[in-house]
Amino acid sequence: FDSFRTVVDETTKKVSYAPYEANATDFPLKEVKARVRWLLNERDGKVTWANVKAGAAEVDIGDEGVQFIKVTSLTQFGVDWIGVISIPWESVMKELNDTKFRTLLLGMLIVGGIKAFLETFRAYVQTKMIKRAVIPGMRQTLEDELSNQLRALTGCRSS
Repeated sequence: FDSFRTVVDETTKKVSYAPYEANATDFPLKEVKARVRWLLNERDGKVTWANVKAGAAEVDIGDEGVQFIKVTSLTQFGVDWIGVISIPWESVMKELNDTKFRTLLLGMLIVGGIKAFLETFRAYVQTKMIKRAVIPGMRQTLEDELSNQLRALTGCRSS
């Protein structure tokens, strides 16, 4: 069994790896087979195990739906390893999807409450300002103007 599809050139004795299709004998679990098929045949076109690059992607894998996939490479004990971590989108996003509308509604209620408080505070301050500054100022200006007009009509001058 040679899962890497090793090819040895007899004249140069150089070892290379042929691109390969994942099949049932290599990977009996359909989930593993689907990820290997994506990694070797769909991600960057047809590549060999030696040409697989580390990275991450969101991938739609058949009937399993969207997956978060992280590919890592590691050399340990003189052996090149490729690790593939696959997490279903639904398991990551389920809780976020379940709570997003509740969170959105709660946020909108908080913003609405703050806006209502600020509008009430603005109206209160505006009313107080009108009663304490604007109306007395207008009254004083009106009294002064009436007094000036009355003096002008009667011919009295103020000292």
